This record gives sequence, structure tokens and C-alpha cells, in this order.
Amino acid sequence: MPHDVFISYSSIDKTAADTVCSVLEQNGIQCWMAPRNITPGVDFAEAIIDGIKSSKVFVLLYSSNSNNSKQVVREVDRAVDNGLPVINLRLEDVVLSKQLEYYLSRVHWLDATTPPLEEHVNRLSHALLPCGTGIQSFLSKR
Repeated sequence: MPHDVFISYSSIDKTAADTVCSVLEQNGIQCWMAPRNITPGVDFAEAIIDGIKSSKVFVLLYSSNSNNSKQVVREVDRAVDNGLPVINLRLEDVVLSKQLEYYLSRVHWLDATTPPLEEHVNRLSHALLPCGTGIQSFLSKR
């Protein structure tokens, strides 16, 4: 099933990922997120690839945890390779690892370093909704 957004995050940041997913879905944006959208018995890596390919936008929850996650780097690589626009929701003010810098150094950040997280996710939602600007024109063409 197609999704609007693939949410990439470190498992250590699951609480923040759940909040982001909840707010986006309350605003009508369908999200794909591991492990929630992985069917039991399906190969994890295969499900991740399918999730990325079935999404229109890749949202990275950027933190010191995701910065050091090999899994997150693999997901970013696949998203970029598949031509998905990447939106970085920056949860912490940390310097990009060299692996992520390779993919993300020219991508604009959405700063979410100050609470409450929900306010920043609402800004993200408005950018993704039909009434928003920017990414929405891309979404309508995919």
C-alpha cells in the first residue's frame, strides 16, 4: 500500500518517532514506520526497501542517535537512490556524521530542537498537505 511519508529514526528515538507519526496521521498524512508497518514473518530488510519505495517523501528524525545508526544511513542511501525528497526533522543540534553528510549536506533542515515537538511536526504537516507549499507539488506528481 502506498504511503505519503517514510519515517526514518533510531530505535532509541522511538517515542519521538511515535509522536511525529501520530501528528502527521492526525493531519491526514499516511506514514510508514518500522516496526509498525512490517508484517510478522516478512524479512525486515525487504520490508524496509518496500516501505521506502512505496512512499513519496522520506522524513529523517535527526538526532545524535540516528547520526550514529548504520541502519539509518542505509535507509537514507536507499531513499536518495530511489529519488525521494528527504526532509530532515532535526531533534538535536549535532554535526552530521561523514556518512550522513555525504547524502544530506545540501538538504534544508526543519529545526525541532525546542519543545514542544508537536508544534514542529504540525509545521511539517502543513508543508505536506494540499494547502501547503513546496513538497506538495512534488507529491501530486508521484
